[in-house]
Amino acid sequence: MPQRPFNAQIRAELRQAEEQIRQRGRAAEVRWSCDKWQQTAL
Repeated sequence: MPQRPFNAQIRAELRQAEEQIRQRGRAAEVRWSCDKWQQTAL
């Protein structure tokens, strides 16, 4: 990334967005595995 005055702020925002994506992925994975478990239990 080229040196610019706002690089630190942009990187912090990117890290925050990446963490939100990871959290959504984990939540979706939990829902999927629960749904899958319920289907096999029926």
